[in-house]
Amino acid sequence: MVRLMRVVLLVLLLTASARAERWVRDAELHAKIDASVQRGVSYLLARQQDDGRWAYAQFGLRARPGEAPDPYKRFDPAERRERAAQRRTHIYDGALTSVVLYALAASGTKRDAEPVRRALAWIREHPTAFDDKSDVGTYATALQILALARFEAGHFGPEIRSLADRLARGRDKHGTWGLKLDRTRKPIQLDPRMKSRRNRKSDHANTQAAVCALWAAHSLAGWDSPSTMWRQVREHFARAQREDGAWGFRPRDEGTASMTAAGLACYLYARAALDGRESALAQARRSKTAMDGLRAFRRSMREPDWNDYFEVLSVERVAALVGQRSIDWYERGARMLTSRQKKPGHWQGNSRSRDPDHCYETALALLFLRRATFPPVRGAVSPPARLDAVSIRERAPMISTAATHRQAFEIYLTLDASLRRPHAVRIGGRGKPMIDYLIAVLETDGRTAARQAAHDLLQRLLGKSLLYLAKASPDERRLMARAIHGTWTRMRESAVWNEQSGRFR
Repeated sequence: MVRLMRVVLLVLLLTASARAERWVRDAELHAKIDASVQRGVSYLLARQQDDGRWAYAQFGLRARPGEAPDPYKRFDPAERRERAAQRRTHIYDGALTSVVLYALAASGTKRDAEPVRRALAWIREHPTAFDDKSDVGTYATALQILALARFEAGHFGPEIRSLADRLARGRDKHGTWGLKLDRTRKPIQLDPRMKSRRNRKSDHANTQAAVCALWAAHSLAGWDSPSTMWRQVREHFARAQREDGAWGFRPRDEGTASMTAAGLACYLYARAALDGRESALAQARRSKTAMDGLRAFRRSMREPDWNDYFEVLSVERVAALVGQRSIDWYERGARMLTSRQKKPGHWQGNSRSRDPDHCYETALALLFLRRATFPPVRGAVSPPARLDAVSIRERAPMISTAATHRQAFEIYLTLDASLRRPHAVRIGGRGKPMIDYLIAVLETDGRTAARQAAHDLLQRLLGKSLLYLAKASPDERRLMARAIHGTWTRMRESAVWNEQSGRFR
């Protein structure tokens, strides 16, 4: 029990910290991190296009070794650039624009800033950069969800839930995703007798992006995620793990640090989504699958490649997911990144993307420095900040408009305890079925905090003192919940909701 409480306390500390000084001992390093982030943000903002996007590449230029020849070679240079840009702008620029927005949000840029408004306007004007017509629809859509959730999940709630529905529909029957949001593609094959790798279009990199985004939509934006999907993800990654504990790009591929981090992320997010209790999450972290994966990750990261920012970001992701003590690895990575930042403010690694402005690698570096991963704690918001009072006021109206009573209650749980009382009336305003749901929470929900919140709400909404102990045994809780249900049954028919008093009378 003591060990469990330590794990829960550590996760809460991870999600409450808002500034880099929480993660470094050295005040001088903290100043360097802040200055480095500011320079990186300034660099990205300076490279935003007039129409609001960030351009993935300068097309029509000489191809790199091994790349396909330029299909527009017969045209003059200006027309080559124009034709190539028209062909690919709406495909890759959507993903790059989204990852830059994600980094800007994690670095503290406000959603009402002019560059953010321009970028969001461009995204909404180019839906084909994110749907099943895009060659990178999964990655682009996932990054868009993460960016919106980081800016303000409550404000962008309907948009996030719509994107999450589309992203979830793009998975295959094993709960994995490929580059395209296309349900007709063949899933990853786990049969060891399989010899051909053709049509194996799903992979763990795109699956990781999708799962991380769907978790953010599930835990922060009130998206009613299908449990079938999470079971598919959990079972796939349990089966796809190699004997040494690692995961590869695909099940039969050699294990790598970044893909092992992806496997851990998907497995733990799925476990957390299926059972949001703190005790269940602690058990998931201590499971054989997670522990073997963590050992494999540590082996592969003894000598990390600090030029591969996708791999560097995997270190941050694993620490956020498993609740490791963070100071040592964060200081090490922060010192390395601040020392490798170029004079203009960008980072340049060994990314294979055709991104001459290095905006993609710069965004990944900023995501590391600002610890952007959403940890698998229901309703939690990781750094840079928890929801402040203004954000909560913006989010609270979602309680009234949530699609289901469960969504409304989960949004209510994310509010600070001191600010729940003013918004309890929104729960009662959903009507008598909401009371039925709250009583069911008392009997069946595995989270002590959820049961306590439901009990407090019921007493407030019904105007009665109701006997219930949230920490009692399951049998005792069941008996008390049934007694409360009997009290509600006797008053249900004649009860009328009074919004002025905030209770049923």
